[in-house]
Amino acid sequence: MENLRQLESLSDIGAITIFTPTITLIEVLACKLTDEQETTFRELLQRSNVLPVSVTSPIAERAREIRNQYRIDGHEIAVPDSIHLATASIYGATALHTYDGCGKRPKHTDLLKLATPIIGKYPLTICKPEPPPPDKPEKPIPADAKGGDLFEWLDKQEEEDVK
Repeated sequence: MENLRQLESLSDIGAITIFTPTITLIEVLACKLTDEQETTFRELLQRSNVLPVSVTSPIAERAREIRNQYRIDGHEIAVPDSIHLATASIYGATALHTYDGCGKRPKHTDLLKLATPIIGKYPLTICKPEPPPPDKPEKPIPADAKGGDLFEWLDKQEEEDVK
């Protein structure tokens, strides 16, 4: 989770932009979070340097295209995952950070298995959370970076998915 904290810190200093489809609110279930984790999650999504993106018609069309092409190629992509991929590709992201595919039980829907470019035409790297290589020395990452509890929860969720 240290890499998530580094990404958060890079966003805090304006070195990267973090955006997420608003469906993230649907995907992260409050009933699986403690009250503190829920508060941290909500605060994270309300930060000025985290940009929520609504699912627009162009995003929906791209998500449909992505799901369709992967289905033709013999892969299954879940609707939320296709929306994340479509949003990232439309907004010009260079990377989509995910832990989907890090578990010990491989699934045919694991995002980390997908090749770049997405469906052979959208240049997007799918990777585990990691900061981009620095063009210049970075500012030190504060030890008290916000969101630690949520990141620890994400670690636990990944471990539980493996079981």
